[in-house]
Amino acid sequence: MKRLAVWGAALLVALVGALLCTSRTMGVPPAAWGLAGLALACLGVVLAVRRHWLAVALCALALAASHDFLRPGITFGHDIPHHAWAVWSLWRGVLEGDWFPRWNPYLSLGIPLLQFYAPLPYLLAWPAQLLGASPTQALAWLMVLGQGATAASLYATTRWLGASRFAGALAAGAAMLAPYHLMDQTFRLALGETMALPLIAPFVVACWRLGGGDRRARPVLGLCAAALLLTHLLSLIMATFWGAAAFGLALWRGRRERSPKGPIAALALTAALTVGGTAAWLLPVLVEMEHTAVSSISRPGRAISHYGVAPTEPLQRALWSRYDIRTRRGDLLTRDQGMPMYFGWALLALVLLAAARPAPTGEPDADPRRWAGLALLALALSVWPLAIALDGFPVLGRIMFPWRLYAPASMLGALAAGLALDAWLPDERRRLGLALGLAALAVDVAPYLGAAQRFDPYEGLVTFRGATPVPVEGVPRDRWARIEDVRLPPSDYDWELALGRRAFPEYMAPKLRQRYGRSSKPPTRAESEFYGATHRIRRGRAEAQLLDPEPMVAHRPDGGEWSGLEQASFDLLPERVRIVLPGGLPAGEVRFTMGWFPGWEASVDGGPWRATHHRSWLQAADVPAGAREVRLRYSAFRPWDRSAGLLLTLATGVGLVWWRRRGG
Repeated sequence: MKRLAVWGAALLVALVGALLCTSRTMGVPPAAWGLAGLALACLGVVLAVRRHWLAVALCALALAASHDFLRPGITFGHDIPHHAWAVWSLWRGVLEGDWFPRWNPYLSLGIPLLQFYAPLPYLLAWPAQLLGASPTQALAWLMVLGQGATAASLYATTRWLGASRFAGALAAGAAMLAPYHLMDQTFRLALGETMALPLIAPFVVACWRLGGGDRRARPVLGLCAAALLLTHLLSLIMATFWGAAAFGLALWRGRRERSPKGPIAALALTAALTVGGTAAWLLPVLVEMEHTAVSSISRPGRAISHYGVAPTEPLQRALWSRYDIRTRRGDLLTRDQGMPMYFGWALLALVLLAAARPAPTGEPDADPRRWAGLALLALALSVWPLAIALDGFPVLGRIMFPWRLYAPASMLGALAAGLALDAWLPDERRRLGLALGLAALAVDVAPYLGAAQRFDPYEGLVTFRGATPVPVEGVPRDRWARIEDVRLPPSDYDWELALGRRAFPEYMAPKLRQRYGRSSKPPTRAESEFYGATHRIRRGRAEAQLLDPEPMVAHRPDGGEWSGLEQASFDLLPERVRIVLPGGLPAGEVRFTMGWFPGWEASVDGGPWRATHHRSWLQAADVPAGAREVRLRYSAFRPWDRSAGLLLTLATGVGLVWWRRRGG
């Protein structure tokens, strides 16, 4: 024990020294306590003797990998405006009594956020928000949770393949410390993709085991597929291709021992149950996408290879002081313009060792070569010019950027690295191999543990000049202020504001997006006033420009012109609107300044509910002469696809219970 303690102390000193040296030369360093925590966590993983101590050590490593989110403020992540507004506004709906807000009135001109943006990551933020977390604190909770889930997932998957606990620990560490994982987490704050990373490895391995005839893999595959569907659809697309490759390899490997009909039937049944179980969310996504700009943004079959990474980038390590997601191939990249997609020299070295392992021994499923091969194939397809193979490829072209393939490459590479530990080293040397592997990974990834720029803690409404918060004055705390260009929501949940643009405009109707969305120039003053904006806030400016908005409610008599109804009043809840009209109005139409989308229904003076229509892509309903009240509601059952999806999910659940009780 004394010898082990001396050896561990020497490893700790060497690791801390290497980390400090690396962080000084490779860009903005992480916090010193974060580096020390990383070194201690790595040491704890190596020295853990019992299973529960290993679990504690892996949790500590997850905290060290996400330690930047334990500091005040939050990283200046590329996607943070979207997700911070989303977690704030969705929780606002929950606080107002809508337990699953499908229509979000606080973003853009109202959008069905959770109908198209996968709901699971946002739902996982609610426990933290229930305890009083601000939007940025809720995002920090999700990033830490994602790292912990990655550790548990890779460790369990490696052990499922018959590997040792040292192999499981190395796989978990490699997945948590994969540079692309940390880039997604700390620099992009890509919430959906980050939360989906833990599901990729068990999904692909379940496909392999199912192809090998293991019926016990069906629930694992079904749960992973459903979770991926509800977390990040693009990650499911990527995982499906590598899962199909693993399934095919398993069938080919066992072609002489059994008929492929059994595994194929099991795979088809699992896929059907997964789709049926998630149809309540998935079917409206597919059917109603035509009413948004999503389909025009992510067109199938388009060329995406010009977003492939340069051949040198899988090994290039550089951290710029200002960063964004990768620009197109051929665009000039300087220190102030972007950041490369970095795969990691340590992870790549471990993957190559896994690919070159000696002849298989012991458990055949623990052969790391197949997982290393899939990881290297995914990595190769992300790099120009091989990324050309993705252009026009059915379904896979939906991932939009070839460098997204770093996600399955990193997770499968981590799995292969863990399995290679058992393949190369005998039992008595695996602890040493684990120590060296974790040390190399930690040194390599040290610069990615700290954000180059951060948002400082703040209260109230702010815009940003770079990463510096600029308090915005002159905007009242009222119910329905439409504003532009505010970067983040307040941290105290007291504001109730609706963005006029910038946050998820892809879920607007395409024509509405063109007039007032992100794809066009900033809307003119007249357009802002037409869509009800009370204030116009420019990024980096401390004062809001006061506008003269048109009334939220307008009326047009039959054959006449639109005129605003200043006397009309309205009450707005997440999925309901009550409009009180002045007396004496002639028959015609009433328009309310909120985006139209299928599912909205109107009732006039307590009459029957009928589908609304749109005028200028805003909500509109016909009213008779003398109408005094119009009620709008967002239906969970109309159009037809919503009822069909709910019934299909219910039928799938009932059928699955019946099948299991019959011993299926």
